[in-house]
Amino acid sequence: MNQDDKLWWTSFRQSTANVVSKQEFNKICELHAQYFNHELYKPCTCNSKKVQRWIDDLNKLYFGN
Repeated sequence: MNQDDKLWWTSFRQSTANVVSKQEFNKICELHAQYFNHELYKPCTCNSKKVQRWIDDLNKLYFGN
């Protein structure tokens, strides 16, 4: 993860909001596509499990696991 993305992810992780904003959702989709080598895809926001899996994937990348 590059430095700018790490800074954004740090800020995202520090948020105390229980809901992902539209801007955050878009950024999560962009980051996942970039770092997991797939076309930009925005899953239905009703599919919270998929979005959470993407967040989990990005957390693993962020923490180097």
